[in-house]
This record gives sequence, C-alpha cells and structure tokens, in this order.
Amino acid sequence: MKYLLGGVLPVFALTACAMDQKPPLDPLPPFEDAAGPSAQQLCEVTALAEERKSAISTVEGASTDGWEEGQTFLSNKLERYEARMEIAYRSMVSSCNLYANCLDRNDGVESSCNRSGTSYDKARGQFFAMVSEADRLAAEIEVNRLKAVAAQANAAAARSRAEADKRKKEKPAKESSGGDGCKPDCATTGNIFTDNCCPVED
Repeated sequence: MKYLLGGVLPVFALTACAMDQKPPLDPLPPFEDAAGPSAQQLCEVTALAEERKSAISTVEGASTDGWEEGQTFLSNKLERYEARMEIAYRSMVSSCNLYANCLDRNDGVESSCNRSGTSYDKARGQFFAMVSEADRLAAEIEVNRLKAVAAQANAAAARSRAEADKRKKEKPAKESSGGDGCKPDCATTGNIFTDNCCPVED
C-alpha cells in the first residue's frame, strides 16, 4: 500500500504544526486475496528465475551421444530458446509487478486493474508456454539424435557391404589366373607364350 501512503503523507506534513506529535502509522498489510497468494507473492522473482533455469537446463541437457552433428544442432536450438525465454521472463516479471502494484493501490479490487491484469495473464501464458516448450524441444532433439545415429549406422553398414562385395569380385579373378597371371588349366596343352598358359615344371 506504499502508493496509497505516498499520497496521504504530504497532507499530514502540511498539518503537522497544528497537531500534537503522534507515533507514525503502521504500514497496512499487503492485500491478501482470499482465493490465492498476496499481490507481492504473485511475482516471486526467485521462483520465476528457477523455472527459467530449470527449463533451459532441460534443453541444454538433451543427449547428443553418438550424433556427429548433434552438438551443433543442440547449440543452435538452445541459443534460440534462451533468447525467447529471456524475453518471456522479463515480460512476465514486469507485467506481474504492474498488476500487483495496481491491486495494492486498489485494495485488491481486480475490476480496477483489468488492463494490467490482462497484460499479466498474457505474459504468464507466454512464460509458462516457454517452460513447457523445453520438454518438447528436448524430445525433438532426442528424435533427431536417434534418426541421425540410425542413418550413420546404415551408412557404415552400406560401406562395409560395398567393401565386402569388392573383395569377393577381386578374389575369383586372382584365383582363376593362377595367382601370377597365367592359366593353369592349359599348362600341358597350350603355348605359354600365345595362350598365357602357366609353364610346366620339369
């Protein structure tokens, strides 16, 4: 209620000389909404900051194990998410403080704070949407990681099969030539110079 008191104190100052000295008034307690927390408690910055930190950690902690390009993908996602979260967080804190101050000035009458209340509701929705998006992003990163790991495994298997096929094709050709380029099956009947037959040992 500091805003109410701020408007009343100057009046007391003008009449102080004509009145007996009295002890200062105790500050009025903050408005307590019967349905929830006080106006000040609506904007508990520490709690909001913890929500922000936890959401960012959820994205940051997404696994990229076995994914060659995973760290780059994660860094890009995290950078964009942190920027958007920071905007949502600052908007939430600012609009919440305005709404809380309005409630204090108007003895908790919400109908007197429709404009700031609407802004607060919008900012709160955006902030907690960003908090929820952390889980979605982490799941998206995991899906991409699994796809990438599977693609890498398939590529490695394909390379292995190609190398095995290449070795199979090279082996029969070498065996059919007798190992040194000649034909062993015509060694005794063909000409070693014209038919490329293997020479016969004496």
